[in-house]
Amino acid sequence: MNKRNLILITSPPACGKTTLAKKLAKELHETVYLDKDTLIPLSKKIFEIAEEEYNRSSEFFKKTC
Repeated sequence: MNKRNLILITSPPACGKTTLAKKLAKELHETVYLDKDTLIPLSKKIFEIAEEEYNRSSEFFKKTC
């Protein structure tokens, strides 16, 4: 079985999270880099297609996104 890992990088604003995450993603093999600015519009589109009201606290969000 292939082992999968999630690396979550957090810190206060303007500390270099994005720079570090992009460099790490480039160095690691078979890595996907996702940031909040990418995921929020994607989740909004999922709500739109499902004809659900956009609510990131909803059960729909927890189950789907």
